[in-house]
Amino acid sequence: MSNPLIIPILQVLQDHPEGMSEYQLLQRLRAEGLVLTQAEDDADLALYRQHFLTMNALYRLKQDLLSDGYALSISALKIVLSRLDSRPASALPTLSEDDALARYYLDERELEKMSGEGVRALLTQFWERFAADDRRQGALDRLCLLDGCEWVDVKQAYRKQAFRCHPDRGGCANEFAGVRAAYEVLRQLYEANQAGGENG
Repeated sequence: MSNPLIIPILQVLQDHPEGMSEYQLLQRLRAEGLVLTQAEDDADLALYRQHFLTMNALYRLKQDLLSDGYALSISALKIVLSRLDSRPASALPTLSEDDALARYYLDERELEKMSGEGVRALLTQFWERFAADDRRQGALDRLCLLDGCEWVDVKQAYRKQAFRCHPDRGGCANEFAGVRAAYEVLRQLYEANQAGGENG
């Protein structure tokens, strides 16, 4: 697939060495009449196609620019093109084969097979994952735990907090309920992860 956004994106990034978000990049391309807006009846699918073509161009550039001594950092919030040091090209890092996002956006078949329903399913999965992450972080904070802790740490923290605030020991019923709710959130997420690991 020939991606007509590659050269315009490179020019925009060269003109903005401080970097920009994907949204700002798309706005800049739109202002110059360069974002491909196919005649789509489905607005979600049209937006997905713009996003996919932009990311495809960025990951292609990331690959190509390494040999020229440039690094391209890509995230939704910050895209930055910067000059690497004077290491020989053979010593420069390559695009990691483990980079799932790169593999996804460099595979044009992903664009071809996507439908409006598929885009909406992706958005639903994203928001569900976002909500789960938000609930998880709140539960970790409630039990005074750090991200990345093990299940045994969760159980120990719950026992400690529950013992401290249990109403039978003179504690606050509302605080105990909050501690128990945090434990249940983490238990459900842990069990879902375990089931996903067994099925994967």
